[in-house]
Amino acid sequence: MSYNPNFADARIIRRCKKAIGFTKALVSPTKPTAMSSRFIDKHYGISSNKLSKYLRDLLLVCVDDSFNMDSGQCKKYIYSETGMNFLVGSLGKNIKESSYSTSLPSVLHLKEQALEWANETYEEQLKSLDFEYEEKTHRLFNPIQNIRSETRTELLASHGLEHQYDIVCCAPT
Repeated sequence: MSYNPNFADARIIRRCKKAIGFTKALVSPTKPTAMSSRFIDKHYGISSNKLSKYLRDLLLVCVDDSFNMDSGQCKKYIYSETGMNFLVGSLGKNIKESSYSTSLPSVLHLKEQALEWANETYEEQLKSLDFEYEEKTHRLFNPIQNIRSETRTELLASHGLEHQYDIVCCAPT
């Protein structure tokens, strides 16, 4: 028996909105992104939950299922545009009343969902401007760095951080 969520339930809508925001903010429809199952669990919920499993199956496509726990190599994912369109269409006007097409989500609507997710997730750091860094391989990292450029630029600018550097690939000489 397949699971069909009740898209009229406020709890389901809230979880779906977070999944849409997370997916749009961090995952590309074309370029694979490495993500651990625990990281996905944090934003979708544990995979044994029916709704979480439904969202994973609908939104994420595993393009490289090789992983190595010892080296930290994770599976790589892209998001399914068809799944995203279906989910947003299924939620209908329950996501946002203004400027929304029930047949296909607009780019602006998905961008708004990504910004909303990022603002909620990193609210404390963005308000205080005290960013928490983690050191890996002699470099400092903040999870905000992993947000896709188009979303990150707007997110930081909305908190008064207008100047930033987005270096795609760089190596010391």
